[in-house]
Amino acid sequence: MLPRRGYVVRNGAYVLYHAGDTRRVQGVAEAVQPQGADVAIVPISGQHGNMNGTDAARLAYESGAMMAIPCHYEMFR
Repeated sequence: MLPRRGYVVRNGAYVLYHAGDTRRVQGVAEAVQPQGADVAIVPISGQHGNMNGTDAARLAYESGAMMAIPCHYEMFR
């Protein structure tokens, strides 16, 4: 169970973690790691309460994802 930050989706042998609109909070990476996420989709806008690129990269790394896909880049002015 994730601590109310995102979703983990399984499709066959692959596991996708989508962080949604969020900031990096303690406990999320630890909750995602046992799920074995192959890919993490993380917001990098750094605005409106969302993570910036540094926090998103740290979350993807600490969660054990093999690949990180950034989203919400330059979404807000």
